[in-house]
Amino acid sequence: MSANSDTSFQILKSSKGTNKLSNDGYLYIFHRDVIKKEWRCDVRGCKARIHSVDDSIIKKSGEHSHPQEYGKDEVTVMKDLMRKRARETNDDPHVAKGETTSLLSDSAKSLLPNQHAL
Repeated sequence: MSANSDTSFQILKSSKGTNKLSNDGYLYIFHRDVIKKEWRCDVRGCKARIHSVDDSIIKKSGEHSHPQEYGKDEVTVMKDLMRKRARETNDDPHVAKGETTSLLSDSAKSLLPNQHAL
């Protein structure tokens, strides 16, 4: 891993309600918690890992086996917002989708799943 990689991160909710860590164009899923939290890349087969304590990344290990996907974190947040809105309101799903996706960057819009998957 590059020594000058971005060490700031954001914790997001996955579609299953678990935590995901977003850092430098990659998403990681929670792996284990001993003294530090260990996160692994969310792409199956990728060996990249992050270790965090409190609000700090203390170690990055492994190389990603795929390119960065800027905007993937935005899509994860958008899908979570749409699920919450569907549970809490009686809004038309198409209106909710349109209002929510209009806030996304172009790179995030290119990563959206098809109409039926949302």
